[in-house]
Amino acid sequence: MTDVHDPVVRRDIVSRLDILGRDTRPSWGNMTPAAVLFHLNAGMRMALGELVAEPVGDAAFWHSEGKAIALGEHPWPEGAPTSPEALPEHPVDLETERVQFVVLIERIAERERSGDWPAHPRLGPLTGGEWSRFTFTHMQHHFRQFGI
Repeated sequence: MTDVHDPVVRRDIVSRLDILGRDTRPSWGNMTPAAVLFHLNAGMRMALGELVAEPVGDAAFWHSEGKAIALGEHPWPEGAPTSPEALPEHPVDLETERVQFVVLIERIAERERSGDWPAHPRLGPLTGGEWSRFTFTHMQHHFRQFGI
């Protein structure tokens, strides 16, 4: 399965960041381009164990069916609720978030898939490979939201 440990995948993802401009509008939702990068960066900080978010939603659903959706091949549904910790509380700068995005995706790729990884606040325990896959599918979801 495609994940962010693959250097070709990372290069593609990072190259697509340039398409995201201040005036890019989402197809759904109300996040700004800067806010969506903040959100994706928060997800990567969760993967690295640097941001802890409170569990959200029905654990029985998310630990099984939700996890299968999140790690699967099909596009995610639009408009799923997110962890409040992954949303900016104040305006954020697009270029700052873009730089952080590149740093964080490389840091995730440097970690061994077989190492210890933190639990996800919604999906529960994830392996390094699952975090890498989730990070990819999460990015794909929001890139689709912004047409990139």
